[in-house]
Amino acid sequence: FSGGSRFAGARRAQEELWRLRAQRESAAEGIEQRIRSSLHRMAASYAGIQLSRDAAEAARKNQELMRDAYSQGLVSVIELLDAQNVALVSELAAANSVHDFLVDLIEVERSAGQFIFLAEAAEVDAFFDRMDAFFARAEAGAR
Repeated sequence: FSGGSRFAGARRAQEELWRLRAQRESAAEGIEQRIRSSLHRMAASYAGIQLSRDAAEAARKNQELMRDAYSQGLVSVIELLDAQNVALVSELAAANSVHDFLVDLIEVERSAGQFIFLAEAAEVDAFFDRMDAFFARAEAGAR
C-alpha cells in the first residue's frame, strides 16, 4: 500500500503536462503575434517606398519650376533655396524608406526563423511574388 502516492504522482504529472501545454501555446501565440506585427510594419514601409518616391519626384519638379521662375526674376533666392532643400530632404526620405523596408523585412525573417536572402534565387523570387500578391490583396481590401 503506497498511501495514494501513485495517484498523487500521476495527478501531479498530468497537471505539469497541462502547464507545459499552456506554456507552449502561449509561446506559439507570442511568436505568431510578433510575425504578424512585423508583417504589418513591413507592409507599411513597403507602401512608404512608393509614396516617398512620388514625393521626391514632385519636389524635383517643383525645384525645376522654381529654378525657371528664379531665372525669370519671379521668385527670390530664398524660395529657390527652399525648393532645393525640400528636394534634397525628399530624396533622403526616399532612400530611408527603402532602408526602413529592408529593416522590417529582416525583422519578419527573424521572427519567422527563415532568412530568404540565404535561399536560392527561385525561392527569393517566389517569396517576393507572394509578398506582392499579399500587398495587392491588402490594397484591394483597403479600397
